[in-house]
Amino acid sequence: MALFTYSENLDNVASYSFSKTFTLDATGTVTIRGTVTDAKGKTATKSFDIHMNEKPNAKFVGHYEGNILFSGTANLNVSGMDPMSETLENEPFPAIVDIVPGESIIEVQATLTINGQENTVKGTVEGDKVVFEAVNDTFTYTYDYQGFSIPIPLDMTYAITGLLNGNQLGIDGTCRGNGEISLLIYTGTVDMEGTLGGSLNKTR
Repeated sequence: MALFTYSENLDNVASYSFSKTFTLDATGTVTIRGTVTDAKGKTATKSFDIHMNEKPNAKFVGHYEGNILFSGTANLNVSGMDPMSETLENEPFPAIVDIVPGESIIEVQATLTINGQENTVKGTVEGDKVVFEAVNDTFTYTYDYQGFSIPIPLDMTYAITGLLNGNQLGIDGTCRGNGEISLLIYTGTVDMEGTLGGSLNKTR
């Protein structure tokens, strides 16, 4: 156990303030003790304990990889054509989540990479769960129509929660977005919404 000492002579002061900073290499309990001795050798001592606990967000820190599974519906409304829709079930999208400590004990900072798109976001820790702030991103949805593969950029908003279970980060969330479509000589809009799931493995 390390011992830090400090002393100073005071000239009959009614009040005195003192500030000293120490850096600890481990968590645990630290006892702080102050002693004042007067000119006649009488002493007064005051002590208190400081409990240094590991930040709750430290357990989330790491690099996670895997697939996020999307289930939902894309609705297409094209001029001159009947409304169309396509249902996707557990469509896998590659995902990477890098988590580092945040500015407080209930926060983390994370880089979310979904389907190649990277975003830096904050997350709030609630026990074994971290709730990430909303992510706004562009997602390319590919619609197959009569032999044509039509890429459609969508402005998407993701709401994602991660649940830590050992070395796995379970993903749960929702997404919603919209965009414009150009289908041969027709134009229109696409609305997509659905849920997100899956589990990412901690690799380091």
